[in-house]
Amino acid sequence: MTHALRPLPIAQFRLHQNEDGSLVLGLAERSMQSAATVLAALERLFGDAPITLEPLRDGAKVIQYTSDLDRDQEPAEQVS
Repeated sequence: MTHALRPLPIAQFRLHQNEDGSLVLGLAERSMQSAATVLAALERLFGDAPITLEPLRDGAKVIQYTSDLDRDQEPAEQVS
């Protein structure tokens, strides 16, 4: 994830994976102009998992990666 997003001009982001495998991407307001590029990078990694985009307040403290997946449960499809 980090390697895929590193070259992109985004100031701050948060990515959450819901229990059903869908994703919620939060981007800082000043990074929204790069949203299409970021979504394309995530689609290459996660395939057709639904991705919802939401704005983050600029300067808000966030945890970059979170998940509701059960740690003992394998994801439906693993991406290498």
